Amino acid sequence: MVRRAGLSGLFDIWVPLVDGIDHNAKVRAQQRGDKVYWYIAVGVHDPYPNWFNGYQPSDTRVLMGPLSYKRDVDGFLYYNISRWNNYLPMSDGILSNWNPRTFPGADGDGSLFYPGPEGPLASQRLNNFRDGMEDYNLLKALELRLNQTAGVPDHEVAQARELLNTGAVAADETHYTKDPAVYRQWRDTVANMIIGLEPYKENVSVIYTGNRVAEELNNLQLAAQVQRGQNGNTGNLEGLSIRFTIQSIGADGSRMPITVPDLQKVYTTDSQGQVATNIILPAGLYDVQVDLLDSRYYKTATAAADLAVKNTMDKEVELNGFIRLPADSLFGGVGEKMHFNVKLSHENKEKWRMHVEPHGVDLNITSVDWVIVSGNNEYLQGKMQLDGIDYTLRVMVSNSTEPQKDVVTIQAWSGNDSVGTPLVNLVADFN
Repeated sequence: MVRRAGLSGLFDIWVPLVDGIDHNAKVRAQQRGDKVYWYIAVGVHDPYPNWFNGYQPSDTRVLMGPLSYKRDVDGFLYYNISRWNNYLPMSDGILSNWNPRTFPGADGDGSLFYPGPEGPLASQRLNNFRDGMEDYNLLKALELRLNQTAGVPDHEVAQARELLNTGAVAADETHYTKDPAVYRQWRDTVANMIIGLEPYKENVSVIYTGNRVAEELNNLQLAAQVQRGQNGNTGNLEGLSIRFTIQSIGADGSRMPITVPDLQKVYTTDSQGQVATNIILPAGLYDVQVDLLDSRYYKTATAAADLAVKNTMDKEVELNGFIRLPADSLFGGVGEKMHFNVKLSHENKEKWRMHVEPHGVDLNITSVDWVIVSGNNEYLQGKMQLDGIDYTLRVMVSNSTEPQKDVVTIQAWSGNDSVGTPLVNLVADFN
């Protein structure tokens, strides 16, 4: 490498020979932002590695793999790959009498392919070049895995760093192994170390931020937000894969996956960790599941929310009857039967009365969130108070064509939202 030549600032790529590189000058050049490759030529001889015919095939692999990694060079230059000296192509196959000499005492220099009878033939040295580049990438993969992995025992960290030092196969440009068995064992150890080091992945959360209530035949928004950090602060979360899965909720609380034509399989987050899309759904009650799929730096995460799609036209729900209450339910403590006197629609949300007998306890329905009719299913959701405690109440009815076969499902959540597992999930025949 040129030393004190006054050329700094005039060149941004330096290409010293393998046997003449000044590693201190290399570091200074890279610190300036320059690139440093290295180079072999006809004048580079043993004990330095080269690609001549007659040299150990491992020279090529060691040079391109562990030595290039150890010396942290930015690239490699080679001047020619098909120097054939105007010789005619081979006519007798791989076991050939074709003359490979390119320079006196440097057979094969500048010639990594041979002119085969049906086109270029790769030399074994070229195959070793490829293998050496793969070994370089393997070392880079181990370095990355080590930097990504938290909580690794000290002895494993020491083993990984010793492998990255490459001393077992390449101490410097004149001290490196020529034993293929030693080299293969070292390479296998590097590969096994990569497999054994599980990368650290950060815990993140995903929340559903789209519509919770919408109208049929109109665009509704599915949206999600990925959050990181203990305080839920958003970070650099671009390019993560999000999947939305939609299931219809039956009147008995069962869920059935549905296919939505406009819904892609996977969406990608923006720089703020957000994703959104619009779809159209018929009237009904749905469960929307959001999955953050596996990624390089973050663990998977899942969230779910109910989506109520109301009827565009006014629909009326009318319930008159009762169900029997199990003693261990939220309502069973105040009676044996729950009576319904309901007549609700979008326009009329005044008549929703439920009371428990034999004690005559009224459930105080304070507001109606929505009313939905979907085929033979009817859905109501609103707010109620019981013993001074606020609840979100959902009533779902499956209307049968057979007498006395209607089924009612009652669900209740503490507070003002239907998130998470309900405190009550009661399914009973409607009488």
